[in-house]
Amino acid sequence: MIQEIKEYDSDTCSKIGIRIQDIRESRHMKAIELASYLGIGKNQMSRIESGKAKEKLEQFIEMSNSFK
Repeated sequence: MIQEIKEYDSDTCSKIGIRIQDIRESRHMKAIELASYLGIGKNQMSRIESGKAKEKLEQFIEMSNSFK
């Protein structure tokens, strides 16, 4: 049975944020470019990458799609 993930712990958020930043930088994409694509502000993008924001799974999926 699949359980819905409702919230991530701070360690998981930090690891996801670091991975997002690494991928974004490897694609020579600026944080503001990814933020614009996602329809969020640069400050929120910074909070995601630093692990300070707890985003919904859908937001992470949208981010991963932007790297394709």
